[in-house]
Amino acid sequence: MRNSQTQTVRLASYSLGTRSYSIDVAIAAGQNGTFTTAQDPASETWIPVKTSCGNQIMSAWASSETYIESIAPTSVAFEDSTHVAVDLQNNGTETATLTTYYVTDSSGNEYTFANWSGPSLAPNSVTTTTFSIGSSCPQCTLHGSAFTFTSGYQYTIEVVTGRGNIFTFTVTPTSSHHYSIVIQVGFGSVAQ
Repeated sequence: MRNSQTQTVRLASYSLGTRSYSIDVAIAAGQNGTFTTAQDPASETWIPVKTSCGNQIMSAWASSETYIESIAPTSVAFEDSTHVAVDLQNNGTETATLTTYYVTDSSGNEYTFANWSGPSLAPNSVTTTTFSIGSSCPQCTLHGSAFTFTSGYQYTIEVVTGRGNIFTFTVTPTSSHHYSIVIQVGFGSVAQ
């Protein structure tokens, strides 16, 4: 699990079936953390984990089934200063459902959309996904100062799948100037 927050997160419990187990795992800001548990390989493929603040996250479980999720951007189009459309390709073997996204600027300010009902990406398919920030995303949580997409600056997008896999990529808006040149060609008349 990756802690994308600006402070340490403490994992307090996890559930297997109907039983709850206490744990005490601290994951520092910006770091990855793991914990190990024994489980029947024929059961769940993810484990609900709660933080000490009561937030629930999903942790991927490596069971006897092999799921490969491999998501990469193929093209990016900035619709305006608060929307970016990204074509995401699933190069994996299973459908990947996106459940959370983070958009971070170069100063570490971050918009988080947890519990997102993102798209499902079938294997070997490309799906256009729009990531919104600021006033265009009232469901987002802001960590740090507000920002918008600005030409020439780089932004990091992290997407989390339902299996807990995280995929990270960067996007950079460029200024786009559209010029139009009108050429008028005149022909003289000849009197006879």
